[in-house]
Amino acid sequence: MVKFSADFNNIFKKMTKIVDDGKPFEKNIKDFKRTASEASKASTADAAADAAGRAKVNMDGSFKSAEGFIQGGEKEYYMSGKLKSETETIDGEVTKHYSYKTNGDFETKMTFDPKTKTRVETEYYMSSKQIRFEKETIDGVVTKDFSYKPNGGLDKTMTFDPKTKTLVESEYYASLPQKQSEKETINGEVTKDFLYKANGGFDRTMTYNPQTKTRLETEYYMVNNQKHSESETIDDVITKRFLYKPNGDFERTMTYDPKALTTTVTEYYSSLNQKNRLIEIVDGEMTKEFLYKHNGDFEKTTTFDPKTKTRIETEYYLSSNQKRTYREFVNGEETKFEQYNPDGNKAQSDSSGSSSSSNSNQNSYNSYNSNSHKTTHTTNPSSGKKMTRSEFLTAMDQKLAHTGGYSLSETEKTGLSKLLGTSEAEINKMSKTEYRRLSMKYHPDRNQNPEAQIAYRLVNALYNK
Repeated sequence: MVKFSADFNNIFKKMTKIVDDGKPFEKNIKDFKRTASEASKASTADAAADAAGRAKVNMDGSFKSAEGFIQGGEKEYYMSGKLKSETETIDGEVTKHYSYKTNGDFETKMTFDPKTKTRVETEYYMSSKQIRFEKETIDGVVTKDFSYKPNGGLDKTMTFDPKTKTLVESEYYASLPQKQSEKETINGEVTKDFLYKANGGFDRTMTYNPQTKTRLETEYYMVNNQKHSESETIDDVITKRFLYKPNGDFERTMTYDPKALTTTVTEYYSSLNQKNRLIEIVDGEMTKEFLYKHNGDFEKTTTFDPKTKTRIETEYYLSSNQKRTYREFVNGEETKFEQYNPDGNKAQSDSSGSSSSSNSNQNSYNSYNSNSHKTTHTTNPSSGKKMTRSEFLTAMDQKLAHTGGYSLSETEKTGLSKLLGTSEAEINKMSKTEYRRLSMKYHPDRNQNPEAQIAYRLVNALYNK
């Protein structure tokens, strides 16, 4: 251990007094250098070297480095005399530490409150006075962590509430002050996740309620702040799904009731806010299908009762809200048929045990057999031979396959118009609109009745003839 002479110790105390006397540092430089020089002569070379090391000066009194010297381990100065760092310690614990740039601005800051165990750390950009990072820690847990852009705007933020265990994270656009994303996590589970467009409008949002296990997700159009889609999920089951047009109107909606096992789907016209189609499915079975005209009136309705196995189909005139046909099926078998004139009066009807008609040709091609519950037809009025509905459809299918539909008799055309649910004019020359309607009605994917396959082929043959 190096021992110092009494003279050296006195000189070192003098050096310390020079620094602590409160005078401007620049005025003490010469005194300090002179005192340090005296120290070099006051003891042995080793003792002088040790003293010079503590004083951060060379033996000739010049500064040892550009860092200056440390006085009491609490302050450090630049060679220019400006403060480089300062530290405050209470009961052996650092409660404050500041570091400075050469121009006197802050470089870093740290404060600590032993009572609340709160530590705040701040870091600044080297080229400006702007804050770069800011961090708060309470009892060892990070509760705030902010990063800033060089212009002072926020770059990223994080806050955490230890009591509610809520973490909120946000990111901002690099060249804009707008948020780009925001995320909330409670007890490790994401409860909110928002994405923003550069104009500040929403791009996508997600909220989740852990108590009800309900998740709501919404997407927005890029060109405006209108919703594009919206969905609701409860306990991982989709209960709502909406699609919107750019003007905010509905394009398609779907709702599902898990208790009733009921799904309802609604489609809308592309250029109107009117419904185009509505479907209801209960426990995997379609129980309702409604088609609408542009004015909102019904075009066709179909209902099905799973308990009684009864399906009811109603078609309406395109030019009015009047019924055109009414058909009832039980267990896939047609039990009732009614046809109406545009004025609302019945044109003809068939039902079990009764028959009435305003059409004189009905008896020649259509009657009802109450024993077999099948409608009968004739393809040759002169012979009067009666055929079942299936036989008549099969015969028409074969005839159209060979003749292309050009040799149908008037009675056959009338029978086909009734069976297909269209007019004789459409049988003669089927329009594109009617073709689409009938194709949808009898398509095998939509109609499981075996007769529907034959009817579907007939519709295509009549349209393509």
